[in-house]
Amino acid sequence: MRSSTIKLRLGQVFLTREVANKVPEHEILWFLGRHQEGDWGDMPEEDKKINDWAVERGERVISKYRTEAGDIYIITEPDRSYTTVLFVWEY
Repeated sequence: MRSSTIKLRLGQVFLTREVANKVPEHEILWFLGRHQEGDWGDMPEEDKKINDWAVERGERVISKYRTEAGDIYIITEPDRSYTTVLFVWEY
């Protein structure tokens, strides 16, 4: 069971067309929840530490998760006005 601690505001959420067409909505919502709670997924340990620092200081935050359709990034911008979900190859 996941915690319910919100560490990060997402702002508006945008999906690339590829993600919207290939990843089920319930999976996207699950990963967005993990991202918002500070679970950075499959990022290297050093990048997870950078994300923790970025949350506290209002910098860009990037998570990575595996889906059957391919790995996705979830990127929240420094001003927290929007978050983008895209495949790794779209970055």
